[in-house]
Amino acid sequence: MRRWVFTASKHLSVAECQTLNSLVDAFTSTWLSHGTPVRATHTLDFNCILSIELQTDSSSSGCSTDALFRFIKMLETELQCEWLNRKHVLLKRNNSFKIFHADSLPKHIPYSELKHFYLFDTIAFGMDGTMLPWVTADATWLKSVY
Repeated sequence: MRRWVFTASKHLSVAECQTLNSLVDAFTSTWLSHGTPVRATHTLDFNCILSIELQTDSSSSGCSTDALFRFIKMLETELQCEWLNRKHVLLKRNNSFKIFHADSLPKHIPYSELKHFYLFDTIAFGMDGTMLPWVTADATWLKSVY
């Protein structure tokens, strides 16, 4: 299984979510790897986390991965937000979700408070391939920005 997870630089509006879903559906319906369709699904969580996952009977190549990243770059222009900047992070405290640029965290959250936040970790997966997204923020790479 192959999965790509992107965090937007902002929470999308309802209209932007609809636009994104339509654009991703159009892209994945025509996505090819050396002439063979790439079968993929996508989800949009919290109006800012886009996951694109290959179906088990599908594979991708360097060229098809390049096509995906060109498509994501186009989404940045279309939706006027960044998707490819890995320093945009989604943090949760209680039932509140907020996107930060990691480098700005010290301005917004004191280090002593970081332990009260959870990071949506876009690379945390269990042995069975399921996402294990919420990790205590002070136990992640975020502490290195302080």
